[in-house]
Amino acid sequence: MTEEDRRERQNREVERNFEAFQKLLPGLLDEHFGEIAVMRDGKLFALYPTMEEAGPAARKEFPDGFFSYQEVDDEPADFGGMSYAFMRD
Repeated sequence: MTEEDRRERQNREVERNFEAFQKLLPGLLDEHFGEIAVMRDGKLFALYPTMEEAGPAARKEFPDGFFSYQEVDDEPADFGGMSYAFMRD
C-alpha cells in the first residue's frame, strides 16, 4: 500500500467513524461525557476516561493504525490531524 493509499484509507475510516459516532453521541452524553471513544470500522470499540488511556489501548488493539478517537462532548473534538477526529498519533 502506498503512502497515498494509506492516507486515503485513513481519511475514509475517520469519515465513517465520525458519522457513526454522531449517531451514537446522544446516547453517550449523559453517562460518558468527557470520555474518549475509540472507533473502528464505523463501530464503537471502547470508551476511556482519558486520551492517555485511549491512545495506547487503541494502538495495541489496532496496530495497523486504522481507527479514530472522538471525545464524548456536545462539540466536535480537535485532537489535531482532523478538525473533528484524530486517526492516530
